[in-house]
Amino acid sequence: MKTPLPSLATLAALLVSATLSSATTLAPVRPIADTTIRAKENANPAQGYLLIGQTADANDYMRDLFSFSLPVIDVPDDKALAITSVSLVIAFNTNSSTTAGTYLTLDLHHLTTSFDSTATWSKARTDESVGVLWTTAGGDYDSTVLAQTEVLANSSAGTLYTWSGDNLTSVVNTAYAAKDTSINFLLKLANEGTDNVRRVVQLRSVDNTNSPAYPQLNITYELIDKPAPVVPEPAACAAIAGTLAALAALVIRRRR
Repeated sequence: MKTPLPSLATLAALLVSATLSSATTLAPVRPIADTTIRAKENANPAQGYLLIGQTADANDYMRDLFSFSLPVIDVPDDKALAITSVSLVIAFNTNSSTTAGTYLTLDLHHLTTSFDSTATWSKARTDESVGVLWTTAGGDYDSTVLAQTEVLANSSAGTLYTWSGDNLTSVVNTAYAAKDTSINFLLKLANEGTDNVRRVVQLRSVDNTNSPAYPQLNITYELIDKPAPVVPEPAACAAIAGTLAALAALVIRRRR
């Protein structure tokens, strides 16, 4: 009795079949560094908080930088890693002379150059004799908005704001796939420079002593079963070879 060849649909189903394990959420990840960079003042704010927004002076912007170490995830040889959810949570500190009731739309971007806490508007690091310049002043970041959140200027101290979405999850997934050990973000006012209205707030930084501790990067992942390779039986291989030989002979005859 001949062994029937598997149909294309069967082969496709076998190739794409994968079983998801239950989701696992890592312990919240705190930044290894965060800081504010300001266009008109290369000085960081006082310890414990970050400034973000713009002043009434033209082209005077404040942006916040965050660097996180990516936790090691043990992936068995027969599994594949899938990051399924990522969120960045930051605690509000206080208003900074911005009209009550004003909302600041804050965009999160992937920062593509590493930095440390000595960063300024022009340099990613200044603790060296010359320092490391940004390629573009204000931080080197991808223009894709990873997530966006509106922050109320007169929020209560400790109010939590969350940035999440498919783009943020995707960039962290890509970092894990590339075996990166860290990832960096830039947070900025979405509509910088559209007017000269002061919109500035304070957010709590990693060295803020209030509890609970924020900022936090939250990562959820699943381990996927890798599909088993499809190996046709010998009889099926022979049948495939015979079919290919017959097709080749037909092509040769038609060319004569």
